[in-house]
Amino acid sequence: ESTNFATLTMRAGTTPRTPPPPPSSPGAMGRWVAVVGSSGGSTKVMSNPTELLVCLNDQLGGIMNGARVGAAQIVCCDAPLDSAHPRAMASLWVLDAKKPGLDAEPQCVARDELRVVNEKARELDAILAQRVGELQGVVAFSADARPGGANELVLRAAAARGLPVAGTGGSSLSRAAATFGCWLAGNAGGSVAANARTKAIGVAASLAGAWKEGYAPREAMGAPWRAVVNECVPALVCVACAKTFLEHVVVAAEAETAETTAETTTTTTALGTMAAFLA
Repeated sequence: ESTNFATLTMRAGTTPRTPPPPPSSPGAMGRWVAVVGSSGGSTKVMSNPTELLVCLNDQLGGIMNGARVGAAQIVCCDAPLDSAHPRAMASLWVLDAKKPGLDAEPQCVARDELRVVNEKARELDAILAQRVGELQGVVAFSADARPGGANELVLRAAAARGLPVAGTGGSSLSRAAATFGCWLAGNAGGSVAANARTKAIGVAASLAGAWKEGYAPREAMGAPWRAVVNECVPALVCVACAKTFLEHVVVAAEAETAETTAETTTTTTALGTMAAFLA
């Protein structure tokens, strides 16, 4: 039996539900894109990609003639990937909106140490790369664009077909362009200070520009101020730590200065006393 996203989901023990029937061709509702990558190196850990994919689908709907996430493969680590140990726990999430019989929501097909999850991700990368011909774009969020990385084959296939690649994670996207020749659409910015909606808007605008289509950002749902506050937390923590550190440095410097002054005063007094005695 050939391995695909649906088969892996069945093996993972989930019960797929029947989604609305997908369009028979991209032209029926726009373009299909694949989403690959990871939770990235941000201090705000992404436990699953559901919110990100929902926001992305919403904003892709704002592109003239439409677009939709057709497949996704995302590694979510319990620790920031910039400093994660290979034995840190991680999850592999996949989505295949074009496969009948599989739920249109992302499914966790592996939960294990990061090194094990990355191996599974490489297996799915090879499968997804064979389907790049069905796509009109690729979205990469903090993708593993190293040779032999978890997203290498999809990015290579996208470059070979001349598909636009948009996303976040400047270093990974730059590596994809330099190593594989990927066509980067829009601004390959960072991902640390961005939330799901701002990432989705940037990607949708970039792909719309690459496709030469109009784009109107969709209105935010819920309380946008809460998302802003959440994304400011890492910066606020850094500022608070820096302030505390500087306060300790200043207090230590003042204490050292006071001690030095006291020693100088004592020495001066002793010398004065000795001079008076000798006189």
